[in-house]
Amino acid sequence: MSVSSGPKNIDHIFNDHVSQDMTKEQFKKLHKTAWLKPHNFVVIDLTSQKNCGKYRSGFDNFYIIEQMSDTKLLEKIVQNTELKTSTQIVVSESSTKIKTTFNPPLELDRTRKYEMALVNLETYYSFPNLSDENNVFRYSPGFVEVSGIGDGDDSTRQRQWVEVQIPEGSYDLIDLAETIIIVMKRNGGNDESIKITANTNTLKSVLEIQGDFQVDFRVRNSISSVLGFQNQVYKEGIHESQNVVNILSINSILVNVDVIGGSYVNGRTQNTIYSFFPKVSPGYKIVENLRNLVYLPVILDKINKMETVVTDQNGNQLNLRGENLTIRYHLREI
Repeated sequence: MSVSSGPKNIDHIFNDHVSQDMTKEQFKKLHKTAWLKPHNFVVIDLTSQKNCGKYRSGFDNFYIIEQMSDTKLLEKIVQNTELKTSTQIVVSESSTKIKTTFNPPLELDRTRKYEMALVNLETYYSFPNLSDENNVFRYSPGFVEVSGIGDGDDSTRQRQWVEVQIPEGSYDLIDLAETIIIVMKRNGGNDESIKITANTNTLKSVLEIQGDFQVDFRVRNSISSVLGFQNQVYKEGIHESQNVVNILSINSILVNVDVIGGSYVNGRTQNTIYSFFPKVSPGYKIVENLRNLVYLPVILDKINKMETVVTDQNGNQLNLRGENLTIRYHLREI
């Protein structure tokens, strides 16, 4: 077996074939020595004993493994068997930005390495997909008579417009359509005049308008961006949205904590320790219990403060609308 360069390949070969014969430092020393010569390579002969030609630099130069002294061997055993530092950290706040101050500070041994993983996250699916940036619905129920200003002036017919704001919340398309009907009824409208349904084949919404009713999506902060319609006036008839419904503005939830490294988002370094999407519907409790923990390196020697920020895939901080967020981390020595 010939061994090529590259840290991942070396680690793989060491773990599978070499770890019983020498330390990883000795194995790296063998490679470093062999690669001093141009186009040289390391050979592992699995049919030979460890000091009888099993390890070679090229085909002809045998590598004799230095025996570890009793003192170094004991030091290695102590290092591998001594109790490692392990700390549980729980943070909780009614916000997705949690600033934690440690008293006393977490003192980490500079001669050791540490890593941290997210163990558990609990909150409610309360972050809205409708807010004051996209919740305006403007419609017209028809014409009203407007009296003239002077004596003897005839009255005129003028189109009446009603502009309402849908309450901030977490809606699916059916809930949103029902809420719009409720708002219209409060303003004297007919629940049959405007209907919003979903086309599950095209993932678009369908707007059905009857009689003199009209819908104006040109207003600022219109709900049109959620329903997939262009910013224009729609009259009697059946209209399918030009774009797919954008009812889910969040595709992924990212948990970021500023004491770890080794994480990349879209090719850029970011302190993201975990990402997920809720397995429950809006209004229900989110419980993320991780079975396979992913540990990332801790970048500080002393932790006085720690900041946790939960964002969407675009880096926008989530709005929990006052609901509590609890996160549990595990910090350990490697």
